[in-house]
Formats: sequence, C-alpha cells, structure tokens
Amino acid sequence: MGLRFAYSRHGRARADRGLWMRPRGSQSALLSAAVVIPLLFGRPSGCVAEEAGSSANYVMPGCRAMSSAILGKPNALSYDNEANFKAGLCSGEVAAVARFGKSTQAICMPETAQNGQLLVLVTREIDAEPARWNEGFLDLAMQALIKNFPCR
Repeated sequence: MGLRFAYSRHGRARADRGLWMRPRGSQSALLSAAVVIPLLFGRPSGCVAEEAGSSANYVMPGCRAMSSAILGKPNALSYDNEANFKAGLCSGEVAAVARFGKSTQAICMPETAQNGQLLVLVTREIDAEPARWNEGFLDLAMQALIKNFPCR
C-alpha cells in the first residue's frame, strides 16, 4: 500500500498509509463496545497475582529510586535505562492515580500537594506491606492515597 499525503487543517502535509479510517455509525458503536466491555468485565483486581509489568514488584524499584532522589539522597538514580524507565513509570502512574482519584472525588488531597510528595507517600505505604507486592501497583497506589487523603 503506497503512501498518500493528506493535509491537516493547518495546511501541513502528513503521510498517510490509509490504515486508519474514521469509524461511522454502527462501526463507531462496535469499536466503543470492543474497548469498553473488556475494561468493565476484566478480572477483579487483587484476586490473583498481576502480570510482571503492572505489579508493585515491578514498579517499586523505580519508586524507591525516585523517592530517594526527591528526598535529596545522592546517586539515587543511575545510568541504567531500565531503572530510569521504572522511576519514570512510577512517577507517571502516581500522578495519574492522584489526578483520577481527585477527579472522581475518591481522594481529597490539599491543592498544595505536589507529585513528588505523593510519590514518597505512596512508596512508604506500599513498602510497609510486602505481602501485597504481587498485587497491581495502581490499586495499591490508589488505596494508599485514599487512606491518607480520605474524603469526609
């Protein structure tokens, strides 16, 4: 399949292979159902061990390194790409969980709370429960934030 060039609203040319088409009518509903149904009926969290990439065991080394860096400990972050990836993953996931929890009013944290402070708090809370490290990191992070910033 050859390249075609399409022009955006701003007049810039972009390459288009024609692989993605805008869904219309029933296609849109079918696409929405294909995305939403697995999210609604996925396996319940915490019932079985999570996959390696989403478990606290996988993410926590990065959280510990990032937490140490935030607290000012020298050489907390290394030149190891995987360790730095996990540190960034932890930072992003904690920020996303905090924003989601706040938007759904599950977490009532002060406006002045910073992502770094939340990351240190989540790291301490999850490290305090090593028996749960095989569970999903996002679930544990949400529970830690709800425990520390409950909505009354």
